[in-house]
Amino acid sequence: SRNPVKTTCGVIRAFGSFLVAGNLKEVDSTNTAKTIRKMTGVVRTSDVAVPGSVPQNWNPFAAGTNTADEFTLSDTSTVQDLVPLLGNLYIYTNTSIHKMGLTNSAIAPVNFVPVTHQYGGQTTNGMIEFKGRHLVVGSNDIYLFTGNPGNTQSIADMRIRDYFYKNLNPAYESNLFVFNNKANDEIWICFPNLSSTGKCNEAVIYNYTFNNWTIRTLNNIVFGGVAPVKGDATTGSDRPWATSIVNENKQFPVMAQANSGNNKIVVGDIGYTHSGTAYASFLERKGMSVTPEFYTEQFNSIALLTQGTGTLNIKTISSNAPAAMPTDFSSPDTTGTFTIATGYKSDLRLNGRFLSYRVDD
Repeated sequence: SRNPVKTTCGVIRAFGSFLVAGNLKEVDSTNTAKTIRKMTGVVRTSDVAVPGSVPQNWNPFAAGTNTADEFTLSDTSTVQDLVPLLGNLYIYTNTSIHKMGLTNSAIAPVNFVPVTHQYGGQTTNGMIEFKGRHLVVGSNDIYLFTGNPGNTQSIADMRIRDYFYKNLNPAYESNLFVFNNKANDEIWICFPNLSSTGKCNEAVIYNYTFNNWTIRTLNNIVFGGVAPVKGDATTGSDRPWATSIVNENKQFPVMAQANSGNNKIVVGDIGYTHSGTAYASFLERKGMSVTPEFYTEQFNSIALLTQGTGTLNIKTISSNAPAAMPTDFSSPDTTGTFTIATGYKSDLRLNGRFLSYRVDD
């Protein structure tokens, strides 16, 4: 008496000899805008498929079903992602973590075990496996997960957590993604900030060797990954690369903007440009207070210990109230330069209770 049901999913991943899908929705096969039933906390496993082929059946209630099955993990949460770890598949909802394992049974080839209801994932593509653990962007923290909830460790608390969640655009948080830049031992969390209209225009970068964070501006990227890329986007010559960003037209060996075919390289190896000018990398410190905040600081000069050649640009800003501390350095109080080969300091004098500086190249 009704049209056949069509099932869609929010996320699908490979595991063992079959596929696993989560965040399901049943729609009318002739009108996909008509939702029949939402099953956000449900996962389905497909029939076993020959490597390189597509499973022929997902419906656990169909005749001739092999390993296809359906499991309800939560009635109120949404399955965000499924990430492998140490031979198991961990399923993240926004409020919990479940473990899916292989049983080697022909009747019930997989089983599901709840791991914790204290942690979860913020969005799809917000967690990644590295060095036998997961980095997870949760709903209120960024943490490392090793499979045991007792060993879960926050890596953002008192460091980058408040900055990240205050600047993440809630309207486009589903566009957030992470990837592992193994060449530099870094995991990039690319996200749309409050000024974004949907694309990722900022990244917080975690170096898991040195256990530190970096903030970087991006230029409206849509997807990122790590793979060897053959060819130079500018000259066509062959070069090894670690990080690449993909848009709808082609793959670049550096980060590129997906903007109506106007492919602007914004971050890459030395010598690449953005809109015809060199991309400025910088180090900065905002709101530095050397003595208690009741006293006025006096900044006389900055001494830099550097290597290489070229000239560095130095900008400084002072403020007397925390609320007046700078958000950018577009209008600095003082500016100066530092010649790497011959310089040892740059005299930049200013006064204030809070002092900020930026050094860029």
